[in-house]
Amino acid sequence: MARYSCPIELRLDNGQYTTVDSSKLVPGDVFKVPERTILPCDAILVSGTAIMNESMLTGESIPVIKASLPNVTTHIFN
Repeated sequence: MARYSCPIELRLDNGQYTTVDSSKLVPGDVFKVPERTILPCDAILVSGTAIMNESMLTGESIPVIKASLPNVTTHIFN
């Protein structure tokens, strides 16, 4: 995974999306994750759910389901 990269749809400041290589992602970027994609980065889910294989990080033998952050406009997440 250290050298793995894939195309990803990155959201621009104007709300439009452009395709970039995942190696170009930086903290704070917002992007779409296509279905059945192996994504080599840490991220926060803003919407939707995902099944994550964290075995390389945690040693878990089975993938875990991740849920998005709550949709609360009064909280600021850092």
